[in-house]
Amino acid sequence: MNAHYRRLLLEQVFDLLDGPRRSEIIGRAHNLIALWRSTPHMAPYYADRWQYLLTLPVEQARAIVLGDTDEGDMLRHCMPFAGVVDNKQRQAVRRMARSI
Repeated sequence: MNAHYRRLLLEQVFDLLDGPRRSEIIGRAHNLIALWRSTPHMAPYYADRWQYLLTLPVEQARAIVLGDTDEGDMLRHCMPFAGVVDNKQRQAVRRMARSI
């Protein structure tokens, strides 16, 4: 997954978080974070940070995660949103990322 793809994909996720699927998406993210916590090879930083970010208003979390910072870059490499964006959307994001 390249940097453009990760950023564009997360933009889609944050758009969804700002809509009626917010509770569902946050619930799925919490489930994945719980799985991360049970995995000895997962750095606790990601679970802790994403747990916190999910408590913030969407725009604030978006600014942190999509920011051009070391932290934003790290968070874009490990996202608790598997399966949130459907295949059709994901393919469209992949095409957009290739054109950048």
